[in-house]
Amino acid sequence: MKKWDKIIYIFFLLLPIVDLCTSLITKFTSASITPGLIVKGIILIFCILYVFVFSKSKYKKKTVIYLCLLLFFGITYFLAKNYTFSVVKFLNEIKYAFKYFYFPVMICGVLNMVDDYKPSKELVIKILISNAVIYTILMIIPYITSTGFNSYTEYWLYKGESGWFFSANEVGAVLTLLLICIYYFINYRKKWYIILVFPLLISIAIIGTKVSFVGLLIMTFFCLIATLINKKEAIIPCVIVGLFLFSSLFFSPIFNNYTNLKSNINNNQDNQGISGINQNGDSNINNNNSKSDDVHKQNKGKNESNNLNEINEFEDLISNRFVASKLKILLSGRDRFLINNINVYANSNLSDKLFGLGWNDRPEINYTVSKKVIEIDVADIFIHYGIIGFLIYFLPLFYCLVLGIINIKYFTIETWLSFLTLMTEMGISIFAGHVLSAPAVSTYLVLLIGLMMITIREKKEKK
Repeated sequence: MKKWDKIIYIFFLLLPIVDLCTSLITKFTSASITPGLIVKGIILIFCILYVFVFSKSKYKKKTVIYLCLLLFFGITYFLAKNYTFSVVKFLNEIKYAFKYFYFPVMICGVLNMVDDYKPSKELVIKILISNAVIYTILMIIPYITSTGFNSYTEYWLYKGESGWFFSANEVGAVLTLLLICIYYFINYRKKWYIILVFPLLISIAIIGTKVSFVGLLIMTFFCLIATLINKKEAIIPCVIVGLFLFSSLFFSPIFNNYTNLKSNINNNQDNQGISGINQNGDSNINNNNSKSDDVHKQNKGKNESNNLNEINEFEDLISNRFVASKLKILLSGRDRFLINNINVYANSNLSDKLFGLGWNDRPEINYTVSKKVIEIDVADIFIHYGIIGFLIYFLPLFYCLVLGIINIKYFTIETWLSFLTLMTEMGISIFAGHVLSAPAVSTYLVLLIGLMMITIREKKEKK
């Protein structure tokens, strides 16, 4: 293994441990500086320095322009806010900027590094498999020893465990992505490696959230289909994995949770979402994110006289009541947070529409709703960073999509599987958040993009 390969491998090997330490510190202390913040902050700075100073990639010019554009947007973003300077407000904005813009900056770094150093596909596969094994161990041991954290604060109503990780949604998103290893366990390793699939499936089943359950089904299906296309004689391993999947469902509390959730929503149509869902499973919340429904009710009467077009119910957005009711179950109360923030955004001035509402209270535009984090990543980016910020944010991802379309004839089974995994994660970011806004998750998304680039490059070299 080359020197740089070793460094990259060790870095990713340490990531689950860093995230675990971060979770424990967040859970049991009030510390604002965590190992995850330090490590990922260093990596972010390294990516920026690499692009500007060391890169010789054909992507350097485009990524430098993008990073300069991002810097210009950041300056304009602060100038557009009518803040009375406050260190607390400034640090709050920086904290959220780091969480959200970590992803596009990392894409810039990976585009350059993959093109410069041309890491092998085997390295990325080894990273994915190693991390899948580590995360599985860190989920199964707490489950066996009954020392794991509950996925929900209302643990008497909603069951599930997130191991020793603080956020059930984050670890669920990471494990969903790492389920791509099912394909590699079947195709690239010794036959007995298939046994590792079972504990991996259990580790995600026990979380008990909708995200983890749907991700479990979708990703297992994708991996089995990809395996059969790649190797038609692999029917027996696929049947074994199918049996593993069926068996792992007995460990999942999702059916009980879904029944209780549906009953809870039907009995409380004007609620703020599932009581207790904003806990370990939804950890990225503002310190003032309680009593959001009370604020909604207070603002509702006050605003109705001034804003005739204000949205009061989710059905005002989705006219089909059947679809709306199902989406409300999927969103687990995020529909109320979405409506509250949309109303503020719709009645804000042009500057706020272009550059976003930000993350601090804005009395001049009545932005005092308690629940500022909607936990729908795409909506959070649009509401808080505006039309311009939204477009700038997704430029690197759009560029990668364009590169994929240009090179689609070089797609292999692995490329398509990586792409479908990426799309699954984007779906999770819409319904549960904690993907684009969580560096612990988006790091693996960037790794997946790197894997796609590598498989395309290797296919080109063979022709």
